[in-house]
Amino acid sequence: HNFQFELQCGWAYKLTTPKGYLFDTMLAHHMLDENTKHGLKVISEKFFPEYDGYDSDLWEGTGLNKNKPTDWGLLPLKRLIAYGGIDSDLTLRLFHFFEPRLASGGFTPLFRNMSMQVTVLLAQAQFRGVDIDEEYLDKLARKYEILLDKLLNDLRGHKMIKRVWKHRIEKAKLTMIKEVKAEIEELEEEDEEANRRKILARESKIARYIRGEFTTNKEAKKLEPFNPGSVDQMREVLFTSKKGFQFEPVSYTIQRKGRMKIQTDNPSTDEETLIELQKLDKTGFLDQMMIYRKQSNLYNTFVKGIQIRLGSDTRIHGSFLVHGTVTGRLSSRNPNLQNIPRDTTAGEIKRMYVPPPGYLMLQVDYSQAELRVLAIASGEETMMQWFREGRDIHLASACNKMGWDYDERLVYWEDEEHPKHKETKVERKYAKTINFGIVYGQGAKALAEGLGVSQKKAQKFIDDFNKRFPKIAAYIENIQKRVKVQKYVRNIFGRKRRLPDINHPKYGFRLKAERDSINAPIQGAASDLTQFSSVIVSRSWVSEYLTYILTVHDSLIYLIKPEHIHKVVPELVEICATPGVEEYFGVKLEGVTMKVDAEIGAHWGALKNYKPDYD
Repeated sequence: HNFQFELQCGWAYKLTTPKGYLFDTMLAHHMLDENTKHGLKVISEKFFPEYDGYDSDLWEGTGLNKNKPTDWGLLPLKRLIAYGGIDSDLTLRLFHFFEPRLASGGFTPLFRNMSMQVTVLLAQAQFRGVDIDEEYLDKLARKYEILLDKLLNDLRGHKMIKRVWKHRIEKAKLTMIKEVKAEIEELEEEDEEANRRKILARESKIARYIRGEFTTNKEAKKLEPFNPGSVDQMREVLFTSKKGFQFEPVSYTIQRKGRMKIQTDNPSTDEETLIELQKLDKTGFLDQMMIYRKQSNLYNTFVKGIQIRLGSDTRIHGSFLVHGTVTGRLSSRNPNLQNIPRDTTAGEIKRMYVPPPGYLMLQVDYSQAELRVLAIASGEETMMQWFREGRDIHLASACNKMGWDYDERLVYWEDEEHPKHKETKVERKYAKTINFGIVYGQGAKALAEGLGVSQKKAQKFIDDFNKRFPKIAAYIENIQKRVKVQKYVRNIFGRKRRLPDINHPKYGFRLKAERDSINAPIQGAASDLTQFSSVIVSRSWVSEYLTYILTVHDSLIYLIKPEHIHKVVPELVEICATPGVEEYFGVKLEGVTMKVDAEIGAHWGALKNYKPDYD
């Protein structure tokens, strides 16, 4: 159970990788039920209720904390042996329970040929880690700290915050004075003469409050300056304070109780809410707030977060989770490398990830994998033809929509100085947002928000897309009809996405399930293809010249020595473009060949396209 973790423990103690029939009950459970938790105790208690709470004897009377990793080493060995025995026995029972269910559900090829193989490769990548340029990281941290201080001061100096905080502090002072006066009244009623010293001390406290002097942590806490990370304070500024914006709540927070999701009375202050409220804010506060949140998140996750986790080997050993998403797409944490924004900041963050001396970083990336999978799954000939011709799919869509000549517009698109470049760029961006919006199951409302246009215009874009690609429209319609009956969808590799909310009485739950029914088979298949390619690469001769270190979205990242580049890269690209899925999954990817780009650089932030004639 959780074989990836076990492998790394073994390697840490110089044990070899186990050989033979490998089976991870955690990954099996994820394949059989992606919507619930996958911990050994949770699963065991569900299938073998007689073992509910089997770890209670382990900690009873020890005074130790099971959530503190170092405390495990302080437990009595006899107790650990008994506990470990039950853990192992339950894992074996789950194996016998899950294996026939994988087979009967048609999941064995996916489980054996992909999940179990990928988990070993990810364990190797995690155990090795990625080298970090520590000196650069320290400089970047200082840069972000200065930037965040400035952004925070700007927020606190905003006229809206100054107004709310003046009112807030006055209100807090009055409340504190009122509380102390109540204490004085109680002391006077009890025995004014006997409590004279206590009364004088409280009168002195009131005088301090009036002068604006607050000496204790408790007092200072009530009068702390604006903290943009505080949900309560943000609610006060946006919704509840008489001196604040007094916006109508956009949505409310959701609280989980078991499998149930219950809406609370607390207005949400999440990113989606702020984006919606930005349109109503004429003061510029929320514009500043969004910039601060973005930069703060980058700093905490990818700068300070890396500094905290940096090992003595100056490498970061992030976690990759095969079971981390419901679609089967890999997730990562500590840090979450899937969340590095794709803008100018990305290069600055990625610059800290470096190869060791004598190596370069090599990234192979699937180009528009999801749209290619969609074209194959739907049999949409127009899109497949564009891919076969090597066209930029988004530019081709824009040209089709606008009645432009593709070759002519390609010249404008590639020449940033051309007078018609900007117009071409705008229409291509529209087409790209529409194309991916369809993949993600977006309706007219969401697409309108993404494009910044009216809902009516967004619906026109969707209608045009459906006319341009009728087989994709029919494919989506067919999925949505079928899922209402089956309550699940499968991708081309056989991965199942169960959607119990597809007929939910609440529209929001139903709408999300409908979107997921379109997105999951496409996004999941693109991810499965990337993961399977890493498996095939690991079995080929090119793996002798490569060190696998990362998977991010539809990209595989390796270390390679410069002298091996021209020998290895063309073969690597060919393997990833045609990994031989038919042999392992009985699936034919007909009509379109996957396009794979290779990039090489001295660090992750400096990758350039591979050129066969480059020294």
